[in-house]
Amino acid sequence: MARFTYHGPAQTVSLAVGKAKDKDGVEKSKFKDINFVPGKQTPDLPEGNPLIASMIDSGKLKPVEEKSKAPTGGK
Repeated sequence: MARFTYHGPAQTVSLAVGKAKDKDGVEKSKFKDINFVPGKQTPDLPEGNPLIASMIDSGKLKPVEEKSKAPTGGK
């Protein structure tokens, strides 16, 4: 899972996040709705998802730069 900033028009998509069995034992896909807001950071997204991969390739999703938690200076 990775975090990105979104650079595109506002939209909501449903991503498949796994499978679960219903009360009758039938396997069904589970989905999660993701709201993409221009300039905002996304929740963790699965990088292997084809939709996410195409949004990365088109430049709509850009990786969040991780900031160092410890100071790098020394004596």
